[in-house]
Amino acid sequence: MLNKEISETTRNLTVYYDGSCPLCTREIFFYRRLIKDEAIFFDVSNCNGNPCEDLDINKAMQRFHVRSKQGELVSGAGAFALILLEITGLRWLGMFLTLKPIRIIADYIYILFLVIRPTLQALMRLWNKRK
Repeated sequence: MLNKEISETTRNLTVYYDGSCPLCTREIFFYRRLIKDEAIFFDVSNCNGNPCEDLDINKAMQRFHVRSKQGELVSGAGAFALILLEITGLRWLGMFLTLKPIRIIADYIYILFLVIRPTLQALMRLWNKRK
């Protein structure tokens, strides 16, 4: 586990995201405004090695990961649930995503998103150039 000496009461969420992805950076901007001091945001696209002992940089670039306040590394729909649980107006959605049948469905939807993500990124980059 990362930083075992940090107590669970003082540890924040750690959000690992692809800062080279225009979709990801927009989403992280949204989360940063709402979560504020409850999370540490780590751009893995600017990382020269592994961001932590149990998360490979290639995996971090391919899939969304969050380290819980307890130190557990979570990806996919579970990672989104952890973030939503920290946002006052969206806690209900985070709780909903923690329900096992819903999380399974949400994980499949996330996998489908990952398939079309490169196309969406390219379209977003074109859109940003036009502005």
